Amino acid sequence: MITYHKASIAVAFLVFALFGGTLLGQTPQRDQAIDRLADVSANQVSATHPKRILLSPLQNCLRESSICSQLETALHNSLGNVAAGSQFISRDEVSRALTKHRLMGIDAYDDEVLRLIASDLRADLLVTEDLMWSPQINGVSTELIDVAKEQSIGKYTAPLTDPVSSSDEPVFVPVFVKDEKSGVSLIVFYSPTSSIRLPTCDSCPAPSFSAHSVEVPRTKLQSVVRLRATVTEEGVAKQIAVIGALNPLLAESAIDTVRQWHFHPAIGADGKPFPTRRSVEVSFRLQ
Repeated sequence: MITYHKASIAVAFLVFALFGGTLLGQTPQRDQAIDRLADVSANQVSATHPKRILLSPLQNCLRESSICSQLETALHNSLGNVAAGSQFISRDEVSRALTKHRLMGIDAYDDEVLRLIASDLRADLLVTEDLMWSPQINGVSTELIDVAKEQSIGKYTAPLTDPVSSSDEPVFVPVFVKDEKSGVSLIVFYSPTSSIRLPTCDSCPAPSFSAHSVEVPRTKLQSVVRLRATVTEEGVAKQIAVIGALNPLLAESAIDTVRQWHFHPAIGADGKPFPTRRSVEVSFRLQ
């Protein structure tokens, strides 16, 4: 279970209102914009003739989940009309793939994690949903990604003629979700004017790859390993998972490196530290 802190709304992991229903604040203009976006996206999807499709929202959707819920419902309806032979990857399949890679449910809102999971689940196409805002939510977007080629084949946007904020609260109020199983939070939207503080690096030295320098070709050492990690209240990294690496030996070295790092933990409005989930990069360079 994921708790949506800003509006105190509990939302299940990656489950949106796929079967319709009334959404707060929706307008005919917004309905039309979302339906047009879904139709354009679905027509492009049908041209690729995918056998397996993964539909999933990105992190920004958590700022106003009802809008992305409406978009996902529209996408399902449109794809059902033009790509009836395609199979949608289920949420259960996604959950199992996340567990396999030692990832959390809240990690599945990250674009790189979704690309990793889509490949693992043998998806032909990844279709993501996202929100745009400045400073209010003023549009929705989709992106179609060819999983095998690891490249975008189309990105489509629909401006909203009735921009909305994520709630009646000021736009500078932070937004974050909490994984109730682990107690770890994902900060979705942050403003420097808030009393909440993001985790920052205190002591994060560059990796030492002397243990692997003989085993790994020197050309492979010019690389970046991308990970997801939990920064605990004590400022240490735990529950580390690799989401992008060119070489398994570098991946293990990156994990070992991050385990030795120390962070200033995230600080809540009450002045107390709390565990957060974040992306981390470890860069390997030739000496």
